Order: sequence, then C-alpha cells, then structure tokens
Amino acid sequence: MEDTVVNWFEEGILNCNSNKPDYEKALICFKRVISSRKMAESEYEIWNLMSSIYHELGKDKLAMQCIKNALDLAPENSKLWIQKAQLLQDDDPEEAKNCFKKALELSEVLEI
Repeated sequence: MEDTVVNWFEEGILNCNSNKPDYEKALICFKRVISSRKMAESEYEIWNLMSSIYHELGKDKLAMQCIKNALDLAPENSKLWIQKAQLLQDDDPEEAKNCFKKALELSEVLEI
C-alpha cells in the first residue's frame, strides 16, 4: 500500500474524530482511498464510514448508497445489515425489519 493511501485514510479518520469534525474533508479523503483501489480488502469498511458520515450530515440517500456498496462487498457482515436497518427504520419500517432479521441470522450463524 502506498503511504499516500494510508495517509488519506488516517486523515479521514482524524477529520471524523476531532473536537470539531470536518466530515466533508473526511469524505474527500475516503473517496481518494476508494478511487486508489489500494485498500480493496478494507473497502467495505470505508463505505460504511462514509455512510455514517452522510447520515450525520442528513444526506440519507447518499448514506444508503454507501451502505449498499458496503453490503455488495461484504454481504455476510451483520453490522452492515444493522446499519442499513437503522437508515431505513423511519421511511421503510418493514424493510428495516427484514434487515434486522438478516443481521440476526448472520449473527447466529457466526455465533457473535
């Protein structure tokens, strides 16, 4: 992995976790990491982080797209299904319920 990609990832995390989070800068950093294709094994985690940021910014359509991208990469990750359910719970409670069920099924299979 190039140092630049690691630096972008670390800068993104720092921008999220500072006393005055700069979510827009964090998104730019995470998008650079994804576009570099140098952290493919962790890409679903980056999409998940971006989903959380977009949700925090009130951009739930973008948050949902990010969580869908994460699930495309890691469909067996129960935490991603929970995140999707939480995004859906106000607008589509029935689908949110299905996502929670999927997360539970995966948790039981994985004995989490």
